[in-house]
Amino acid sequence: MDKEQSSNWFGWIPTNRGKINFSFISHNNIQAISKNFKSTITKEQIIIQNLDISTISDSYKFKQYKKINKQKIYNEITSFANIKITDGDIFKGSIEIYNEDIKVESDFIINSNGKIEFSGYISNKFDLLNGFEKEIQTVMYIIVKTIVHGDSHHHQKIDIALPITSNEFDIKLISESFVDYIKLVEKNIKNQKECHSNLRNEILVYEINGYISYLKTFLILFDTDKKLENNLKYAENILISLKSTVEKRKTKVTNNGSILTSLITFLGLFISINILMNGFWMQDKNDIINFFQTNYSRLEIMGWSFIAILFSFYFYNNSNLIKY
Repeated sequence: MDKEQSSNWFGWIPTNRGKINFSFISHNNIQAISKNFKSTITKEQIIIQNLDISTISDSYKFKQYKKINKQKIYNEITSFANIKITDGDIFKGSIEIYNEDIKVESDFIINSNGKIEFSGYISNKFDLLNGFEKEIQTVMYIIVKTIVHGDSHHHQKIDIALPITSNEFDIKLISESFVDYIKLVEKNIKNQKECHSNLRNEILVYEINGYISYLKTFLILFDTDKKLENNLKYAENILISLKSTVEKRKTKVTNNGSILTSLITFLGLFISINILMNGFWMQDKNDIINFFQTNYSRLEIMGWSFIAILFSFYFYNNSNLIKY
């Protein structure tokens, strides 16, 4: 090994029940990262080998390329991970990420409350990783967190809301990151004007409720002196604003849909009435069907029927049109 990174870094593995349970670790958790891996899972230990981590967002720092022919065509060098986690009052584990050029290793411990501490890292080519320490630490944390917690049920992975902290477990920074992420979601929803995003935004409201439940648990576990309770209040206030925005758009879409549906209905009724009236129109005085003995032309009858339909449409949609 070339060099050892001495400083430790910390993170939190989300839990709603306040305690990490080893028995909850399953193949489904691992498959949230990739379906390509080998594993041995027992009641006391989990060993994962050759886990493809190329889809992990922060693993791009390990995505090097090699030339495969003289035409300068390149292939991506796939990255993998080996992980071992042993059960106990404190989970103990190790992680190794590597490709054909670089290998990085670290040990870690996970407390029952979800607090995780990595013991620095060592690498065979430390010079290639210079300046990318944060990315290396983050990708290791993401892999372990995903395996222990499992986050395939989240629309947006919770990684972006949960930062790692250097040298100490900074509960203030982590709680504020929850709030910042919820505010980011609200901002993004307000900037989205497309109708096709309405369903996604409604789903995000439910997911933000989930994030707030994690924040509540986090503060119960670590904010013993209640100094960070305002962060929870801020998050709940942002959620109220978020719900208001989504509900307003939902109401507008529903209102517009009602108007459009009734417009199509009354237009179809107008066409049907005029087809019916045209079929009964008197063509000759000797016709058996002689309903419309009138001086009005067909065009005038069509105009009067259109006015009648228009008034019916207006009175039917009066309240919706006022809302609009």
